Amino acid sequence: MTALSVFYNISVTKGSLALSAVLLAMSPVFVLFLAAIFFHEPVTRHKLTCVTLALIGCVLVSGVLESNGLSWSITGILCGILASFFYAVYGIISKKVTQKGYHFLTITFLRHTLFRHDNAAFQ
Repeated sequence: MTALSVFYNISVTKGSLALSAVLLAMSPVFVLFLAAIFFHEPVTRHKLTCVTLALIGCVLVSGVLESNGLSWSITGILCGILASFFYAVYGIISKKVTQKGYHFLTITFLRHTLFRHDNAAFQ
């Protein structure tokens, strides 16, 4: 989650909030392929069609193709994609850990205890 936070905040800083949010929402694309690797879930033609449509939708909704001054940069886009990837990794790790019998509240507690952020900037 730390990598997610770091890359998402860089993406927002280097580009627009709208683009960063849309890129973060693309994490199911990564989940599809990571689930195929770690859980041997099939990647079907239907799923690939949906991923393709989602990517097209991401481009259209983000406003990258508009010429009216949308704020974006290559660094912002790459960091947004990395944030999306790490969000997918977090989901994959959560599933793996719950399959080992840990309760979801235990996972949440450990995540917030072991990887706590200093939130002084927001107080």
